[in-house]
Amino acid sequence: MQGNPATPTNDFGNRNRHKALTPFLDRLEESRRKNLAQYEHRMRACMVLGIGLVWLYLQPLPATAEPLLVFIAENRKFFLLAGLLLLGDMVYSPLRNYQKAYKKVILPEMMQTFAGLNYRPDKTILPKRILPSGLIDKKLTYVSDEYFWGGRHNILVEFAAVKMVDRIGRDPLTKKRPHNVFKGFYVTYQLPKGVVGHTFITMKNGTMNQKMHRIRNELHNVNLNDATLEHFNIYTSDFKQAQQVISKPFLAKLTALSKLFGNSEIECSIYNNFVFITAPFVKEIFKDPDIHHPAFSSEDIPFLQDATQQILEVVDTLPA
Repeated sequence: MQGNPATPTNDFGNRNRHKALTPFLDRLEESRRKNLAQYEHRMRACMVLGIGLVWLYLQPLPATAEPLLVFIAENRKFFLLAGLLLLGDMVYSPLRNYQKAYKKVILPEMMQTFAGLNYRPDKTILPKRILPSGLIDKKLTYVSDEYFWGGRHNILVEFAAVKMVDRIGRDPLTKKRPHNVFKGFYVTYQLPKGVVGHTFITMKNGTMNQKMHRIRNELHNVNLNDATLEHFNIYTSDFKQAQQVISKPFLAKLTALSKLFGNSEIECSIYNNFVFITAPFVKEIFKDPDIHHPAFSSEDIPFLQDATQQILEVVDTLPA
């Protein structure tokens, strides 16, 4: 369990989020301008050097050339290719530095400041932890990165960007690319108190994978008798246990998450002392920043703050 994070500030909300993000966007913009200037300078210089390398490559070898020149001439294709690759690496190094500044420095500090969460772009929530929830099918290929984690009210919170890819039945003749069965966020909450049993919460008219259908048949349908919550389907093996998690505020937060992610079909599984949530979202918000566009023009960073806030607010409705 990570240390308890600081409570996000009021500036985290929609109204003042740009003001709260200003210090981080200022740093990102400063890095962008610095690296863009280096990129443009190196591009011009390396174009001249590249033309020079090609010109040398096309020159005939003098009859009285030194042995070293003879060796270079005999391997001129290799040296030309190596030289061009080296120049290309020099040109694009500032672009990589800008992307690294965002992913390795600014984004982790921003998430720690606003939400008390740690960030690793190369880690993930292991699929073996999610499989018992019934939210993923082991027949699909699980691809995940952009991992966030931290503690809040003695509850461990984790979420990551996930793709579930269907590779079964791929036609080797047409070479059709595998299609995404799911793309979005996986969120897990580890409760300090064990909640036994298994409960599914889905949106009305939502779709279920085959594993969820099989598990659902072993559960009992719960009728909430509440018109304000009629857009949820709830199936559980033990409603008394599930009531420790299911509440009007909890379901209201699921609704808010669904709206934030474009009215997506939120699914939730409560299994033992874990709460799992899947939130489909097709937009790519973790792509590397474009060095040719000002940092303040990005819509992805404010959206990530909103999504993080909504995910953390779910914790406030869970039993601590």
